[in-house]
Amino acid sequence: MKKVMIKQIRAILSSFIIISIILTNAMSTTVFASSEIQQTKELSKSNKSIKQSQKDNITFDYQAKGVSTKIIKAAIKFIKKNRHAAAKVVERVSGKTVAKYFLKYYDKVVQALDPLLSWVYIPEQAVFDAVRRKLVNVGVSEEIAVNIALAIKEGLSWFV
Repeated sequence: MKKVMIKQIRAILSSFIIISIILTNAMSTTVFASSEIQQTKELSKSNKSIKQSQKDNITFDYQAKGVSTKIIKAAIKFIKKNRHAAAKVVERVSGKTVAKYFLKYYDKVVQALDPLLSWVYIPEQAVFDAVRRKLVNVGVSEEIAVNIALAIKEGLSWFV
């Protein structure tokens, strides 16, 4: 009897692990992993409850992405309104040199971030890509553009 229960629990856990690997949002994956243990205790033997639990986890992932998008949008608005405070965050993340370049190309960074505010879902990587692409297109070297974009992305990850 115990062996059968252990096999069922292992099967349930392996299905949750596979689902968590597929998830792309780091925040939702972390929260999902902690809630996974609680959910395995509550699952019954029937396939119906397993399918319902998987649907609930997928719904949870979409909700977590919505929350992270709200945080990223708030951070973009903060960058637009608080030039020097944003530069201090960039300095903490990447140093004084990158912060100096951030201030030098601040207007271009804001131009790159503005269109993202109209998006329904904003992945952190999209912020990086938009800033890097805009800076490279206006003639900033690839190295400086990547450093600025990475500093902004890392700064966002503190809040997401």
